Amino acid sequence: MLVILLALAGASYQAIATRLDARRFPENGRLVDVGGYRLMFNCTGAGSPTVILEAGWGGLSVDWRAVQPEIANFGRVCSYDRAGYGGSDPGPMPRTSLEIAKELHALLKNAGEKPPYVLVGHSYGGYIVRVFNGLYSDEVGGIVLLEATQEDQYELLPKAWNAISAALLKHNERLESIPFLL
Repeated sequence: MLVILLALAGASYQAIATRLDARRFPENGRLVDVGGYRLMFNCTGAGSPTVILEAGWGGLSVDWRAVQPEIANFGRVCSYDRAGYGGSDPGPMPRTSLEIAKELHALLKNAGEKPPYVLVGHSYGGYIVRVFNGLYSDEVGGIVLLEATQEDQYELLPKAWNAISAALLKHNERLESIPFLL
């Protein structure tokens, strides 16, 4: 029980701090419409292929602030905030890897970015880049996985992990309904 309470406290703190930081420190980039809602999109550098940086679970485009300028020295590189994170608008539910991969494709198209893309997926972002590749393989020039999550990882973890994850999800849904946090 103590572990669940600590996890909830940590998740609450992180959710509040992330929203406050996003207000105090606006991100670089521009908002791009992807079908009734907008995603924060930040591209730098020039050339082809374009490197697309996909953050891990709960990650923001600013998580790539040390990496993106280095890649921009020799090519085009883009990072973005998934729907509901950072400077992006909330998106439709459910938030699945399939939905996010389709949003990423719409983002790239609507922003005028041209394939081929080299997709870089960190942690949960590994799911998304693999799904994107499955849907749009003719647009993908390569994939880089950084500590990517594997598809059956949750089946391999102890059952207690599922209980903690479910409790965190319920807690975060309640936090999102509090107006001052929006």
